[in-house]
Amino acid sequence: MLLTRRQNFKYYILSFCRVMFVSITVLVLLAPSPIYADSGGAGIPYLFNYRNPIPAEYFNVLSLSPVEHGHQMETEASLALISMLADCRAAELSPVIVSTFRTAQRQKTLFNNQVNRQKSYGYSAEQAFDIARTISAYPGTSEHEAGLAADIVAASYQTLDSKQENTKETIWLMENAHNYGFILRYPADKKSITEIIYEPWHYRYVGIEHAVFIFENALCLEEYIEYLSNSEPEKQDEEQETEEAESANEYNAPFRRYPFRKQY
Repeated sequence: MLLTRRQNFKYYILSFCRVMFVSITVLVLLAPSPIYADSGGAGIPYLFNYRNPIPAEYFNVLSLSPVEHGHQMETEASLALISMLADCRAAELSPVIVSTFRTAQRQKTLFNNQVNRQKSYGYSAEQAFDIARTISAYPGTSEHEAGLAADIVAASYQTLDSKQENTKETIWLMENAHNYGFILRYPADKKSITEIIYEPWHYRYVGIEHAVFIFENALCLEEYIEYLSNSEPEKQDEEQETEEAESANEYNAPFRRYPFRKQY
């Protein structure tokens, strides 16, 4: 009898664990994604820039996970970054993470430092502010604050300037990052659109499907979001036409089965 009770106890414990595991899994899958502006992996990636600050509710669903050496990113992005760096190193290269997630206070400090630096060059406060925001994201708009960006350089050259593009590590990343869901966020030929200087070290996670499309069509994120926005009405029109066609086919179904039946 004692053995039976123990067996029952173990059975109840295992059943409880299974139920909890399934429940947690479902909650994770249904939870709003901090990567996409709408829920679900097929959603539109968030666009953060000077005109599109990070919404306060974003941080309610942001979950950070470690990458390496104290760096952390949004959980899905961190796993993708770990995989990308591993493959880059497998190619006998030496990528180094300079920056990933930043707190709001850290971003504020970096931005203010940049403003003061521009002032020291003789620019007015207004001019210094405008120049600074093309070099450092304004606090509350940084992809680093969102946990979705990583600054990566070559171990042999760790200066954040345009020469970084000549390193083997950056060349590899530019050619392969999209396969892991990352994009070069601020390309040299998109400065007039992104309003940020060329940053060959700054990679943003958007998910593989989006990253591949952006890479293959040589877009920046602003252009891609605009493309998706313009495509949405067309997609809705196509879906509506399909529904209307299916409805018409369903209505006329009896007459298709009996082609010689008189229609009133």
